[in-house]
Amino acid sequence: GGQHTCALDASGGAAWCWGYNADGRLGDGTTNLPLMPVAVQGGLSFTSISAGGQHTCALDSGGQAYCWGYNFYGQIGNNSSAFASSPTAVQQPSGVTFAAIQAGDKHTCALDGSGQAYCWGYGGDGAVGNNSVLGSRVPVAVQQPSGVTFASIATEYNHACGVDSGGQAYCWGLNGNGQLGDSTVVNRTVPVAVLQSGLTFASVTAGLNLTCARNS
Repeated sequence: GGQHTCALDASGGAAWCWGYNADGRLGDGTTNLPLMPVAVQGGLSFTSISAGGQHTCALDSGGQAYCWGYNFYGQIGNNSSAFASSPTAVQQPSGVTFAAIQAGDKHTCALDGSGQAYCWGYGGDGAVGNNSVLGSRVPVAVQQPSGVTFASIATEYNHACGVDSGGQAYCWGLNGNGQLGDSTVVNRTVPVAVLQSGLTFASVTAGLNLTCARNS
């Protein structure tokens, strides 16, 4: 993440984090500064974990998301702006379970099992992808193009990207450095197709002011 690292153990899916912790992003119930991995509180078992700029998110085997740490913009997704020093359940829409999650700098995005993306937290520049520049403290559906579902998702500073099953990438949010790949520097509040010049992508990763992908 920004100034911290997290990992899952290989046996039971317990989470461990280390690094900067003034906002509780290590999830050990404190704001202490450890110099080695500390166990994330709660006794939860996770299948994936993602360290963001100042917060951390993880998924359990049932598709429930948990986040902790800095929460000024609502990036924890529990309909609050209070910081959390231990895992806090994300208020997912009724009936929605997540298959993947990515913690960005000030927002978080996730995919459900059908390939619908949801984002929450800071919404400036269109980072949430719901055709608005307002943020959300709970997950909201990204306005994906008609018929488009995502197989993977990536998010970092103020933009996010998804790749569909056919290898076409779509991005949304901040675009001042062309990180959305649509041959403009115009911010986008909904996903726009990346101009891939005949390439198909297998995966994508979002950086601070750029995006990279691996072709299939």
